Amino acid sequence: MMSESTLPAGNKQRGFGHGGLRLVLLSLINEQSRHGYDLIKAVEELTSGHYRPSAGMVYPLLNQLVEQGLISAEATAGEESKKQVYAIQPAGQKVLADEAARVEHIFARVRQRAKQPIQVTRAIENFKLAVRLKLGNEVLTTAQANQLTEILDNAVRQIEQL
Repeated sequence: MMSESTLPAGNKQRGFGHGGLRLVLLSLINEQSRHGYDLIKAVEELTSGHYRPSAGMVYPLLNQLVEQGLISAEATAGEESKKQVYAIQPAGQKVLADEAARVEHIFARVRQRAKQPIQVTRAIENFKLAVRLKLGNEVLTTAQANQLTEILDNAVRQIEQL
């Protein structure tokens, strides 16, 4: 299972696009009121285990949605824990209505990506991270650049032959 922390910087909402996780959470809350952890699990299920957002990403976003009046947060009755149930508000429903085409596009893209074998997704992310780290940590010599180019070109050829 990939988590938000295993993703390259700048790709924290993989599959959703900029602001997409916000719309996904609103949509899930619109389906039914949920706890934060339930939302994390729902996103993981939606992506067939390809992505599980971290609590450090979800809870601040939920707090932001509450502050914007798009959802409400109610303490769970009878529980000593500080769990909150998040419920959609009319303003949140309006955002979903206004962004309906984008929401459908996000969910369609996520459903398509979720069909891919998870081991392939993991390998792709590891490959991209390895290249970024190699290029970001040092200036390559001409020989290293040529070798890396050869590795990348060979990988492309092998994939095309599948």
